[in-house]
Amino acid sequence: MTAPDLDQFGWIFGNNDASSTDCNDLTWGSENSKRSGQSKEETFMVRIRVVEGNANGTGNDYWQLFVNEADNAAGASQVLTNSSDIIITDGANLTHGEPTADLAALTDPTGTWQNGEYTESSDDSEKLDLDQAYYTDFQFAVQFTAGAKDGTTYYLFLRNSDAALTSHSAGGAQVETAAGSTMHICDCINPIFK
Repeated sequence: MTAPDLDQFGWIFGNNDASSTDCNDLTWGSENSKRSGQSKEETFMVRIRVVEGNANGTGNDYWQLFVNEADNAAGASQVLTNSSDIIITDGANLTHGEPTADLAALTDPTGTWQNGEYTESSDDSEKLDLDQAYYTDFQFAVQFTAGAKDGTTYYLFLRNSDAALTSHSAGGAQVETAAGSTMHICDCINPIFK
């Protein structure tokens, strides 16, 4: 399978609202805006937006979310389910496979909306058929592991089972871990050693 001719044209981060029972009814940030100060081992949402504009019959591709410390999809990267830094996890009160509706506050491209899908499982082989001029969102519940680097920006991208998407007009979804705590060594006067 080759990389589908789709564009990652947008993204948005959201909170893991415990009161929400619908993956569209969450507290969302601003479109294509970096999320900073994200604590480790705390679940948050990322919604990646893709569009198929060429009607080239690349439907039924399988999707995964992967992470890169570079601002593009090239180079070394890790699929989240196999990553030591960030993983797909369980969201609060939401159901794996639930459809995502188009968020009214987001900019939409030319084309036809197709419901996306919510993923909170290590099974990242979900699929949607985008073989026409359609656009959709894939939403994931993710969290940084304890091993993630402090104060580091990670970039999140969609891919199929073999390769990254062919275009990333919005770049990777940027999320930065919180800065680590600083350890201070006490300056002691006349320490006594026993």
